Amino acid sequence: MKILLVMQNYNPEATEKVRYTPSPGIMYISSYLKKEGFDVDCLNLNHHPYSKLEETLKAHDYDVVGMGGLYNYLSAYKSIIQTVRKLSPHTKVILGGQIATAHPEFAMSACKPDFLIIGEGELATTGLLNALENNSELSDVKGIGYYEKEQLIKTGPAEIVEDLDTLPFPDYQGFEFDYLLDNYPIIGHMTNYATDNPRIAGIIAGRGCPAKCTFCFRVSGMKLRVRSVNSILSEIRHLIETYNVNNINMLDDLFAVKKERVFEFCEKVKPLNIGWQCQLRVNRLDESMLHAMKDAGCYQVSYGFESASPAVLKSMKKGIKVDQIVNAIELTRKAKITLQANFIFGDPKETFETVDETLRFAKKYKFNRLGKITPYPGTVLYKDLLSQGKLTNLDMFYETGRTDNGKPMNMTSLTDNEYAFLLRKIYWSELTNREYGKVTGIKKTGPKEYIISAICPICEKETTGNIVSTQNINKSIFMPKMYCTCRQCYQRFYLDDLTFSEEPDYIKNIAKVRRKIKLLRSRIVYCSPKMIPVADCYRKLASRATQFIKGLRKG
Repeated sequence: MKILLVMQNYNPEATEKVRYTPSPGIMYISSYLKKEGFDVDCLNLNHHPYSKLEETLKAHDYDVVGMGGLYNYLSAYKSIIQTVRKLSPHTKVILGGQIATAHPEFAMSACKPDFLIIGEGELATTGLLNALENNSELSDVKGIGYYEKEQLIKTGPAEIVEDLDTLPFPDYQGFEFDYLLDNYPIIGHMTNYATDNPRIAGIIAGRGCPAKCTFCFRVSGMKLRVRSVNSILSEIRHLIETYNVNNINMLDDLFAVKKERVFEFCEKVKPLNIGWQCQLRVNRLDESMLHAMKDAGCYQVSYGFESASPAVLKSMKKGIKVDQIVNAIELTRKAKITLQANFIFGDPKETFETVDETLRFAKKYKFNRLGKITPYPGTVLYKDLLSQGKLTNLDMFYETGRTDNGKPMNMTSLTDNEYAFLLRKIYWSELTNREYGKVTGIKKTGPKEYIISAICPICEKETTGNIVSTQNINKSIFMPKMYCTCRQCYQRFYLDDLTFSEEPDYIKNIAKVRRKIKLLRSRIVYCSPKMIPVADCYRKLASRATQFIKGLRKG
């Protein structure tokens, strides 16, 4: 049986090479199928034009084409499947990952594959391929979906791999991981790595999550399984020796579910002299663990703060408290580990008061990574919206994240107008509360690349030797978005794009004036819900002015 596994292009509209994170799911499927003796080819469309898929299908007679991943690549899956149908009508198509598992009925009707893999993929995919090859009963294979007499048949939960150490490493070679590292360098304004020229790989150290957060969905289910530390270290050594990797990103949310495992990992990874980052929960850390992580090369920890409102945290079923968030901030900064965390707004219990609670907290602790909550398919939030009849045009939602009328998804008790105002308030709050460093030295090292020194606004010490890139500088000149990491306290702060702009001085001066006006206006307009009519009027006038200017330019 001849099989082709396709990794979709994550940035199809990009005009230049854009760094991406390859999906470990399909890479695991590939290596597992090869281990089981299947003849598997891989195609990474991030490295090739779409025409490569057409060439590959014409050059080979595939029995099966497989793909899958997150829901927001719906249009990519549709395109790939349509191409397979056109050029190789006899080939069976399998779709897996979150898009297939979270809402199988929609995935099947929208993408029209032959089969779905519902849940963890290794055992279900192997079972399906064996059934197809041997012409045996499909109903005996757990974890798949298919049409029979125009009815979707789902065969129950997929079997999971209990011992993750038995899995082969992801198929790095098949999906051209070396090409990714060599041709998609991470030197830019959004980076924070332990080395100046990072070659980073993501590793899955565990699967499943027993938490019940309303905004989260896990393809591998709720049962937590973890790899042994020795298994993880073996993969890290493989990546170092084969691909010269110098940074590791531990991708699973519950890396520190057992502190003893973290200490063992730190002890064994330290001799490798490699930088690494991970995700932690604020209710599962202490000072000694963070210091051991720092000593072993950990340079960044990501937390899911989500909100500083106890009412919202309870509604989210997050299982954490605000004082635990404060403790995480203080201990992580004390350990001199970069702290990454987001606050997300728009939970059903969100009000103007809860938003102000979180915004005050973010300002006090110098955080400004703010965003809106997304009801990912398969989550409690998503299912509630479906049952309430608020999600009918699923194609639009999967591709844009918006409702049928094109507006942001409002799950609160606020009116749509009030919710739109709230989102703009959050956006402008993020801009006005940014902590900017003062650049004290700058040296150009290449086209739109610099080495800088700056005074950190967090610790007020000078950081030197930071590499920054200004590839998108002219697009963001009116609202700065560059940041770097202090090499003294290891916290992030923003840089003023105008410092690096190669625009004429008069353009810079215009930008400074426009910025001050925008920020002043935002503080006035978004200070209270009573200003909603003023904000609406301003937006309408601004829109008309923009259209008028565009008309003049065309003329």
